[in-house]
Amino acid sequence: MRLKKIVKSASLMIPLLICSLNQNAFSSEELWESLKEGGNVVLMRHAQVKKGKANGNSLVRDPSCFNERRLSYEGRTNAEELGKIFIEKNIPIEKVIHSPFCRTTSTATIAFKTAEAANFLSLLEILSKEDQEFQSEKLSEFISSYKGKGNIILITHEPNIRAISFEIPKHLDFLVFKSDGDGDFDELGIVRSNK
Repeated sequence: MRLKKIVKSASLMIPLLICSLNQNAFSSEELWESLKEGGNVVLMRHAQVKKGKANGNSLVRDPSCFNERRLSYEGRTNAEELGKIFIEKNIPIEKVIHSPFCRTTSTATIAFKTAEAANFLSLLEILSKEDQEFQSEKLSEFISSYKGKGNIILITHEPNIRAISFEIPKHLDFLVFKSDGDGDFDELGIVRSNK
């Protein structure tokens, strides 16, 4: 799939994807092979969180993490397992960047040990419509301009991923993108965590 442009609707921002469905869509193994070669952007949803009112609010941004939704035991375990898979498959990682929310920060540091926060990956649902559009455009520009040799991993939230793709990711699912060198990018496919 190739992202062409992002447009606004009256009620919410919707990505307009002009896509030619590739009958030979990348399989998970082909995506892992592409990751071994490097130069890709991995856009990942954070790991599973604790559920219930007593376990924080998913729409609250709280640097202390007291009022914010946090990773569950399962989420922490699965993030650690995913990090091990990247090591076992010898995937070169140039950098890991995450949304500043606690659940994305924890996913990044548990799976990949070192990471840095970036506001352009913050949860879209807490932003105004104008800021949602701006942030999604910034994410698209980041992906389309990436030219590193290793892979860069971006850990964010489901609405942020849906804003630039047709995919609806589950926890720890990730999409693989590659810049086309002309200010656009190709969506190579999605790796499902099966968690």
